[in-house]
Amino acid sequence: MRVKCCSISGKQFARTSRFECVEFLSVIRFGRRALYARNQMTTHLPSLTIPAVRRAQERDLAPLSEMLAHAYVADPVSRWLIPGDEQWTRFARPYFAFLLRSALAEGVLYRNEDSSAAALWRQPNPAEPGRLGKALHGLRMLSLLRARSRRGVRLAKLLEEAHPKEPHWFLQFVAVESTCRGKGLASSVLGPVLERCDAAGQVAYLESSNPGNTPIFQHWGFEVCGKIDLSPGPTILCMRRAPQ
Repeated sequence: MRVKCCSISGKQFARTSRFECVEFLSVIRFGRRALYARNQMTTHLPSLTIPAVRRAQERDLAPLSEMLAHAYVADPVSRWLIPGDEQWTRFARPYFAFLLRSALAEGVLYRNEDSSAAALWRQPNPAEPGRLGKALHGLRMLSLLRARSRRGVRLAKLLEEAHPKEPHWFLQFVAVESTCRGKGLASSVLGPVLERCDAAGQVAYLESSNPGNTPIFQHWGFEVCGKIDLSPGPTILCMRRAPQ
């Protein structure tokens, strides 16, 4: 995706909040970084083409759920949890729709213009849901997992135990449609929050379910800080990013 270069006038800049400015500058920074990495073997710097990103809204949930169902279809942990293709088709879209809907109220969700890329973050020190909220969430997850609920409960317990105690931004997922990868879209949807972490001196954390993604996360500044063994299933790598 390509967008035309844009500018902000002095009056417009004066009316723009500090966080909105950080968001705008971060798209430029991380978009340029991704494009440079893709072209680093050439002798000329690439022209600056920045994928446009924005906060997701209610109307974006359906296309984002569809994209995530496709993006995670070969994910090792997702398929350990839901191995059958028919089961995955039945489970994936309702699950991601449920996850995204809660994110609109409790998290920070960025997407690009055509919903081919998205990143969902949980903010530091979120408000704890009450007992009723936890119970309803658990019942909804069990109804979606059905026969695989035992694995789901085990996975949730291990993830909670591995979660760092320090305040941090938690990257719950970043995903790009398979046909759109290699264009800097992941960097563009991650940029606003990573830039905010750097500006505020805050830690970021993620759990990588696919070992093939480890070098990509390391490129963004994440380092392996632990692992979750799902033997005889896959291994999840815990990764931490210090402010830069």
